[in-house]
Amino acid sequence: MVKIRLKAAPEEGFWQHVDNALKELELIFLRRKYPSLVWRRLGMRPELFEEVLRVAVAYHDLGKVYQEYQRRIPDSSGIKWSVPKHEYFSALALWRIVKGLPCRVKKALTVAVMLHHIATRGPRPEKSIYDWDKYKAPREVSLSREVLDELVEGFKKRVPTSIADPSLMPLKLSLEGIKDLLYNELRSFLAYVGPRGYEDYALTLFILRPIIVCDCRAAGLARSRSLRPFVRDIPSPSVIVKVREVVVNAVGWLR
Repeated sequence: MVKIRLKAAPEEGFWQHVDNALKELELIFLRRKYPSLVWRRLGMRPELFEEVLRVAVAYHDLGKVYQEYQRRIPDSSGIKWSVPKHEYFSALALWRIVKGLPCRVKKALTVAVMLHHIATRGPRPEKSIYDWDKYKAPREVSLSREVLDELVEGFKKRVPTSIADPSLMPLKLSLEGIKDLLYNELRSFLAYVGPRGYEDYALTLFILRPIIVCDCRAAGLARSRSLRPFVRDIPSPSVIVKVREVVVNAVGWLR
């Protein structure tokens, strides 16, 4: 089968990004027994949580492989580009291919992927639906059968697991499908109400943290040739300073 060059960014291949992110996951989280921490805090078996993390990190940019986003990524750097809202299509595709997980774990995994570029705006991904057209995000995306075949082969080789079947990846996804996921399947989960809501939120954050760290480090390695964090979506220092001043004035004891 002829390999199709899928892009994660200019001069960064999709599989290059996946491989680097998985290496960072192993180095920073798995070798340090991160799944055991989650077991102690939330009672989730370390072996299962490790599988969940591998799927989360490997599949977090799945939305980018759809042709409407691939067309937006130039082959070389120096050209302005963006792939707005791709994380929503990543989450929707992942929702369709994940199987055999407890319902709340599947929901936490899906929400973590959805939040990995907008986490600093708060745990309310449904709010970012309102500015969809402002960022000229596609309302529908599509995938060729040839690309799907490559994805199935690539993911099965990198993340052999029983909890995600890449062959179930939809050839077409839409904004309406994302809305249905948010307002129906995830509506009660995103409320985060009561003791169970706290545990759901904590579980989401335990999955989200490795996605953000591994994504940023993999991107930094490919795009700046270093492991310095490649961080976006964080407020500017001036905004952070203002927030700190407000907190200091409010509580009087923060240093």
